[in-house]
Amino acid sequence: MSRAARSSLLLATGLVLALCAALGLATSSCAFDIDSGQVECSQFGDCPPGFQCRFDGLCYREGIGLSSSCGNGQVELNETCDPRESCPDDCEDSNACTIDVRVGAEQDCNVACLRTVIDECADNDGCCPAGCAPNSDSDCSQTCGNDEIDVGETCDPPGSCPQDCDDGNDCTEDLRTGSAANCNVVCTSNAINACIDDDGCCPGPCDANSDSDCSSTCGNEKIEPGETCDPPDTCPRVEDCDDDLDCTNDFRIGSRINCNARCVNDPISQCDDGDDGCCPNPGCFGIDPDCDASGGDCNNDMVCDFPDEQPETCPDDCFGCGDGYCDDNFSGGGTAAENAINCPEDCLTSNPCGDGYCNILNENIENCPADCSCDDGVCDEVESKDPASCPEDCEDVPFPPG
Repeated sequence: MSRAARSSLLLATGLVLALCAALGLATSSCAFDIDSGQVECSQFGDCPPGFQCRFDGLCYREGIGLSSSCGNGQVELNETCDPRESCPDDCEDSNACTIDVRVGAEQDCNVACLRTVIDECADNDGCCPAGCAPNSDSDCSQTCGNDEIDVGETCDPPGSCPQDCDDGNDCTEDLRTGSAANCNVVCTSNAINACIDDDGCCPGPCDANSDSDCSSTCGNEKIEPGETCDPPDTCPRVEDCDDDLDCTNDFRIGSRINCNARCVNDPISQCDDGDDGCCPNPGCFGIDPDCDASGGDCNNDMVCDFPDEQPETCPDDCFGCGDGYCDDNFSGGGTAAENAINCPEDCLTSNPCGDGYCNILNENIENCPADCSCDDGVCDEVESKDPASCPEDCEDVPFPPG
C-alpha cells in the first residue's frame, strides 16, 4: 500500500473509531476496521485509538506483536533495545527541519526514534524547507549567494552545498534538509538500532535470530559478507574509534560479537553555535564560538605565532595559528623565491636554505643568505664545494674567513 493510501486510510479510520467511541459502541461493532501494520503513524507518532506506533512507523494493535523476552539483555524479534535502560531517552537530532518523535515503550523494549522532514513554509520555526523563500518563510536567508556563511546558512556559495547526504553506511538513516537555493542544506545521519530484515544493517544488539542482515558465522576467522573483522577480538572497541580530532564525529557501528564493528569518523563541515572545540571553516567566524578572527584563505598547513601577537606576526588572511611557523607555500602557489619574499620577516619555517623559502634563521629576504647552508645555517667548506650537500645557490657563496 502506498504512503498516500495509508495516510488516507489512517485519517478515515481515526474518524470512524472516534465516532464509534463517541457513540459508546465497541470497536468490533463498527463497520470499519483495520489490521495491524496497515496504516502509517502520523508525523507526530499518533495512531487510531487502540493502536500503538512502532519502530517501523506503522500502527499496531496494543498488546499485539510484543516481545515475550523483554529484559533478558538480548535484542530479539520485535525489540529495539534490551536491557530497558539502553532504550533512547531523547530523539532530538538538533536539525530544526525534522520532526523527531520517540515511539514505543521501555517496558516493551521497542523504543525507537521516528523522523519526518518538514516541508511546509512557516515563520519562526527555525526551518527554511526546500522550495520556501524569504517572502514565504522568515527563517530563509536573504543573503544566500554572497559567498559568506551568514546566520541561518550552512553553506555559501550555493554550489558548495552538499548534493547528496548518503554516507554509504547501511546502518544510518540519512536525511537531507534545506536547499542549495537557500544556502541551508543540512545532512543528518542517525544510527539505526532496530532489528529489521533485509535493510542491509545489523545493529550492534541484534543477531541472526532477530535480523537477517546479521552474520551467523562470526568467529570462524574468515571475513565473510556482512563482516568487517573476524575473530571478534580483532574488531575495534568504542574507545578505539576516537581519532583525537575536534572536527570529526566519532562513533562505532555494529558490534564485536557480530564481527561487523567498524569506526566512523564523520568530518564536521557545518557551523555550530555550540562549544565543541571545532571550527569547520573560516566562514563560520561570528557564528561558531570556536572560530576566531584569524579566519581566512591560507593553506591548511599555514601556522603563525601566538594569537595575542598575530597581527604583527601573521598576515590578515592567515587561519591556522599556533606554533610560530609559516607554511612552505605561504604565497599561495608562487615560485620558491616568491614564497620566500612574501613570507613576513618574523615568520619562520623549518626548511633548509637553498629552496627559496624562509629558513630557520629568519633570513628570508634573499634566495640564500651568505651564512646559510643545508643543515646548520653556516656554509662550511665541504658544503660550499659539494653540490650534493649544499644547494646550488649556496655553492658560490664565499666561505667566511677564519
